[in-house]
Amino acid sequence: MLVETPQEKKSIQQAPTDNVEAYTYYLKGRQHLHRGSQSGYKTAREMFVKAVELDPSYARAYAGIADCDSFLFLRTTASISPESILATSEKALALDPNLAEAHASRGNALSVAKRYAEAEAEFEKAISLDPNSFEARYFYARACVFQGKIDQATALFECASEIKPDDYSCPCILVQWYRTLGRDEEIEAVARKGVKLAERQLILHPDDGRAAELGSQALIQLG
Repeated sequence: MLVETPQEKKSIQQAPTDNVEAYTYYLKGRQHLHRGSQSGYKTAREMFVKAVELDPSYARAYAGIADCDSFLFLRTTASISPESILATSEKALALDPNLAEAHASRGNALSVAKRYAEAEAEFEKAISLDPNSFEARYFYARACVFQGKIDQATALFECASEIKPDDYSCPCILVQWYRTLGRDEEIEAVARKGVKLAERQLILHPDDGRAAELGSQALIQLG
């Protein structure tokens, strides 16, 4: 059974496809993508590919493929090139230039290619189109980390956490950056939140290695 977050329900209501089966594959893809594991990225990509096979004009599914490829490039040894990721993200934008999700994916792809100024422009565009986009804030934060902009990254992770309060990754990540920034008085609260959400994720998905890893790191901070 699929468990939909409020953000995913909103996305479904707005998703520009009349193909119910493509919808279903898209939603499955987003859920596997959010697992943050190598197997999750691969499965998510398969779901998004099936969605575009059913509806070749499905911009959100192309954006999903680009997101999967970005993370597979960064976190695995998969033979994916930044150029191919950029091409897929361009396809999503060509299909729907006003889709926040496509701009966020384009920004993520540009970040992978280390074209950070262009990436930030895409993230800002995504946020202007959808101020409640979790992906735009999360991907933007990661791009800031890559550039050493920890203050800005921290603010973006905080905002992403507010947008998606059931996400475990942001509070767990914030533990590290609060310590780096000397915000020691805030570490315990955010660590407890991260551990609680990671544990909840592991109940739902016991094989989620990323939840186990980030949750354990946050738990260490609690002694």
